[in-house]
Amino acid sequence: MVSIQQQISDVIEQLSPEQQAKVLDFAKQFQRPKGVPAHTLLKHAGKISPEDLALMEEAIEDCERIDERDW
Repeated sequence: MVSIQQQISDVIEQLSPEQQAKVLDFAKQFQRPKGVPAHTLLKHAGKISPEDLALMEEAIEDCERIDERDW
């Protein structure tokens, strides 16, 4: 049984250099970390007013309601 890595290599060998570069760019996307470290967000802690937090909470609760007449 041929490994996935070997299958990918076999396909890439048949591509033009430009196509190979596109495949490489695509593959590199999987290496990039998602999100940011939590410590970088600490500077934003406490910046949202209690009033705005209450409005956000109310909006979220509205989204959780099901209107059975809407179906």
